[in-house]
Amino acid sequence: MGLDGAHGSRSIVIGCGAYLPEKVVTNRELALRVDTTDEWITERTGIKQRHIAADGELTSHLGTQGSATCLGQCWYRRIRSRFDRVRDQHA
Repeated sequence: MGLDGAHGSRSIVIGCGAYLPEKVVTNRELALRVDTTDEWITERTGIKQRHIAADGELTSHLGTQGSATCLGQCWYRRIRSRFDRVRDQHA
C-alpha cells in the first residue's frame, strides 16, 4: 500500500532507450569555425565529437526515437517472458 514496498508494491526497469542524431561534428571541424584546437577541447572536456540535431529535428523527435527503442526492448522482454512461462508449463 505504501511506497516502502508493503503489500507487494514495486517497480522494475525493463527497458532503456536512447537516440543520437545522425549528424556528427568532430573537434577538428569545430576548430575550423572557432579559435580552438582538437587537443584543447579533448584535454579539457574529454569530448572528441558530438551529435547535432538536424534542422527541424526537435528534442521531441529525439525523445520519441529514444522512447521507441525503450518500448521495443520492453515488448521483446514481455513476449520472451510469456514464451518462457508457456514453455515451462508444458515441459
